[in-house]
Amino acid sequence: MPKKIHVIVNPVSGQPQPIIQTLNSVFTKYDVDWDLSITKQSNVREITQKAMDRGAEVIAVYGGDGTISEVASVLKDTDVALGLLPGGTANVLSCELMVPRDLKRAAVLLCTEHQDIMECDMGQIQDKYFMLRVGVGFEAETMKGARRDSKTKLGWLAYVFSGFRALLKTKPTQYELMLDGQKRECQGLSLVVANSGNLGIPGISFSPEIKMTDGLLDVVLIRSTDLNTLFTLRDEEFFDGTLFGLFQHWKAKEISIKSTPGQLVQYDGEVMESEAFSIRIHPKAIKVIARGLM
Repeated sequence: MPKKIHVIVNPVSGQPQPIIQTLNSVFTKYDVDWDLSITKQSNVREITQKAMDRGAEVIAVYGGDGTISEVASVLKDTDVALGLLPGGTANVLSCELMVPRDLKRAAVLLCTEHQDIMECDMGQIQDKYFMLRVGVGFEAETMKGARRDSKTKLGWLAYVFSGFRALLKTKPTQYELMLDGQKRECQGLSLVVANSGNLGIPGISFSPEIKMTDGLLDVVLIRSTDLNTLFTLRDEEFFDGTLFGLFQHWKAKEISIKSTPGQLVQYDGEVMESEAFSIRIHPKAIKVIARGLM
């Protein structure tokens, strides 16, 4: 078990709860040498690198999925593991890896044998890395529309309400895709490139078939974004191509996307504008502490 843990806290994306006393009680009990940094998104990478230089065996993040991805981009291809202390709005990666939502239990997981060290894939969009997925169109509009005060008060429900508003403004778009050298042209309201299928909403996932350890990205075209579509996301028929024409699905390692007209793009909660961009997978790029068999 790790003996030196560095905790990175992003108070902007994290939930407003006291954490130092909880962490200190757990880490003291398990004789863990630990320290903590308070950060903002602009200096996450610098703080992560300094913690590694001081010999941290685990970098644990208390913050949102965007903060986690920034830390992960520094830990990529190293032996330093990523730990998760759920403190963001949706905590999608924590849900994916079955990390407890309770802060104390998540801290205990970092210190005990009830853990697995998973070698997870990472995605890359342009020069940025992501752990979860890229969303073009509807999902990006949803992310942009979820205000900070709403996320603090409502948690993941803030994204649900923002999603309803995004439904009204998302228009059909023509996509030109290049998937491992194969050209595809299609039309839809949104496109998702997923490393993880988890949505951070209890019981809802794109599909359990989307794995963070298979060396592939799942490209999902969403033809329609009505309520019926949202309720069928859990249906096991999602990937068989017969779900009323609502979805189209491919798997690929290298992907190029061009949208006409251009749409907003989000990667792990960070929003940007781009009409054309490329994405690729980095297999087994990072070690992440997940919940093991109890």
